[in-house]
Amino acid sequence: MKEFPTLVAQESTLVGRGYLEAAADIRLSSAGWVAVTAVEGDQVLLRVHGPEAAGFTLREPPLLPHIVSLKGERIRKSPAYELMKPAGMLGSK
Repeated sequence: MKEFPTLVAQESTLVGRGYLEAAADIRLSSAGWVAVTAVEGDQVLLRVHGPEAAGFTLREPPLLPHIVSLKGERIRKSPAYELMKPAGMLGSK
């Protein structure tokens, strides 16, 4: 890729259903989707940036509204198991 394509923004609004239920999905052309959650009743403005040729659409209702509740088992001694401190707390005990 000699030149990075121009990015364009697409905006959508949705109303949150709580953090355990997706309010909508953002479909990413040829890549999959991202489930979006928000505080119940809050109105959210989403702005997705991507190449002009790529298609982004908002899917309401979401394909799997409760997918955000499904989490795999934490594997001890793996990088994903370790708790990470926020950047402001690095160096503090």
